Amino acid sequence: MSIRKTRPAPDFNGIGEAAAAITHREGDTLTYDCTLVTPMYGGGVKAGEVDTLMPIRATAIRGQLRFWWRLLNRKRFANSHGLFEAERAIWGGLGDETSLAKSKVRVSAAVNPGQQRNLQPAATYTQRDGKVRGPDFGSYPGYALFPAQGKSERGQITEDPKLLLKEGVTFSLKLHLDPGLDPDQHAQVLTALRWWASFGGVGARTRRGCGAVQVLDAKKQLIGVGEQDVAAQGWRLVLSGSNVSATEAWGNAIGHLRDFRQKPGIARNHGQGPRPGRSRWPEPDAIRRITGDAAENHPPAHPAGNVFPRAAFGLPIITHFKQEKEWRQKDPQDTTLKPIAKGSDKPSERMASPLILRPYFDGKTWRPAVLCLDLDHIRDMGLSLEGKFRRAPHMINAGQWQVGPKADQVEPMQGRGEDAIEAFLSYFSDQKKSAGATASNPAKHQAQTRPTGATGVANVKLQLNLKNGSLEAKHIKSNKSYYARGADVEPLISSLPGAMQKELRDGRYVFCDIEVAGYDLIAVREKA
Repeated sequence: MSIRKTRPAPDFNGIGEAAAAITHREGDTLTYDCTLVTPMYGGGVKAGEVDTLMPIRATAIRGQLRFWWRLLNRKRFANSHGLFEAERAIWGGLGDETSLAKSKVRVSAAVNPGQQRNLQPAATYTQRDGKVRGPDFGSYPGYALFPAQGKSERGQITEDPKLLLKEGVTFSLKLHLDPGLDPDQHAQVLTALRWWASFGGVGARTRRGCGAVQVLDAKKQLIGVGEQDVAAQGWRLVLSGSNVSATEAWGNAIGHLRDFRQKPGIARNHGQGPRPGRSRWPEPDAIRRITGDAAENHPPAHPAGNVFPRAAFGLPIITHFKQEKEWRQKDPQDTTLKPIAKGSDKPSERMASPLILRPYFDGKTWRPAVLCLDLDHIRDMGLSLEGKFRRAPHMINAGQWQVGPKADQVEPMQGRGEDAIEAFLSYFSDQKKSAGATASNPAKHQAQTRPTGATGVANVKLQLNLKNGSLEAKHIKSNKSYYARGADVEPLISSLPGAMQKELRDGRYVFCDIEVAGYDLIAVREKA
């Protein structure tokens, strides 16, 4: 495993409204130099695939700019008709059956020569002991790239991992602005561009940080938006720690969400071996109660009741229960949770996450960031639980699926707020990551990340999980486990003698002593 670095980011020269005031004449073509700071997934004609002939598609960027324009201008008009007409006046489209408006914004994009095939698999699989091991995402966050991981079954790779366009690829972006745009419309387009530069991207899964870009104008000034711009929109930008590269900041941002939803000791109990522990979130037990199905050793017991707080993170959610053959009574079959928009009596197929997680350059350093967009439509939506169970689809009205005053009965949310989004933002801001930690300087990493109150634990079995890249230390006597993930793993391994490093990287375990804070593994050393 290694920590990938992008080239150093230039300093900001103002990221507020003034940065959008680029000198131009109406009808000018504006040119920007763009660099991928995280790998791009998908973006081609076929879903999930990079088009090697045209990896960066101008039509997709134009669609992103239009999306940000619509989002930024959502409150300027009295009704949706006014918003539609203003959008159509700039971006074009159908009016009624007799009218078609031409777009006043044209976009062209071209990857710089020789970089179209800068591709690499999202993950790798290895053969060991006659079995396929993986996927291994390296230093990339697998939680963001799981659709690209490929598949293996019965010791064979049945689907190859998808190829990613690597970070560091550069491309030229041109905006061709029609002379018919008035000054206000012109400024709106450039403002949409700034937001795309800071929080959009290219390809698929941009809300989870894939395909993030760094954009320089003709004067080589970095463009984007700042915290004051976010506050003016009524949104929230939460930053956590600082990192040496955009990809490391991305991994840390995604790691926050993964841990909040799944990490043993926070979101679930510690399991035994490969078996995960029981979830501390209420949704699995809510599904058991609603369907009337529950395994013998998993009777529904969560005190929060039949609530689904994680629906706020985006829908649909497919819940799969592991079925054990020896149990007479089974957990539910797969269920799907779908949104029901306010004013509708039928479920929709999708509700996009209001959270955008990605690396953010604050003018000095890269930082893990989460941008929280509007939440009103989420609070007003209902839910439909569907699947193969004895009852018809189960409908849950708005206000009844949120956990509310019972939030302290959901361990990941305790003391952090009454809805899952607020609790996650609080959790995200609490996480302190080290600045400047690299694999070549493990001592610096450990010194910066060791919190007050760290304790030593002797005689543990340490092993690297080749599937997800995590490092687990299990105490020999108590069987208690401690973990490190993401960018924290490599510096810990590198602090050990070479022979021990090789054992770990080959998938074997070593015995050592450690230091921990709670369940977090923060230092490792040879056994005394």
